[in-house]
Amino acid sequence: PYADWRFGEGYAHDIIGDLNNGAGGWLDWNLLVDDKGGPNHVGNTCDAAIVFANGEVQVHPQYYFIGHFSKWLPPGSKSLGIEVKPDRKYEASKPAGPYGTCTGEGGLEATAVKR
Repeated sequence: PYADWRFGEGYAHDIIGDLNNGAGGWLDWNLLVDDKGGPNHVGNTCDAAIVFANGEVQVHPQYYFIGHFSKWLPPGSKSLGIEVKPDRKYEASKPAGPYGTCTGEGGLEATAVKR
């Protein structure tokens, strides 16, 4: 299993940044690659949300982040103007607060979208 969630978090950061700057959608250039990072028109190694290697499909964290945005941001959704910062105060070990009480200090783990 591929468990480096930083790659998925990087996708989320890029998607949120693009949407906050007026993008109407987001497209992943390489959703599926082979174990050599291709096919690729420039010959460099690429990672992707899905990798086919040794006869099996490997689903990477990016896949789940793309799925989350696809599920929870249907057409017609409105932006709440969130900002992603590296210095978050969210602590996963603490119990969750009452519904609707998250703030921007929580980072990606505690944000919500109004539909």
